[in-house]
Amino acid sequence: MMVKYSKEKDEINVFDLIDVDYKIIIDTGESGINANVMLCIYGDKDISKNIPLRLTKNNIEAKFDQNSRLEFHLKEIDVGKVNYFLIIL
Repeated sequence: MMVKYSKEKDEINVFDLIDVDYKIIIDTGESGINANVMLCIYGDKDISKNIPLRLTKNNIEAKFDQNSRLEFHLKEIDVGKVNYFLIIL
């Protein structure tokens, strides 16, 4: 399984100073999984909560089938520079 990400900051909202948008792309490769998948983002400033990956960016139920690519847009705390991800099955 391969995970790519990008952190996007548009403009600052005074009511939402600590949240940023993350774009997560997961490629499953030759082995799909049939499980409830969660993601945790570890950064140099903070760690996110365990984030359930249930709906893709198009609000479609996430199915981690063989050779699939799923894209998620998540709003989470700013963890700073992302060091690594933990994928929980």
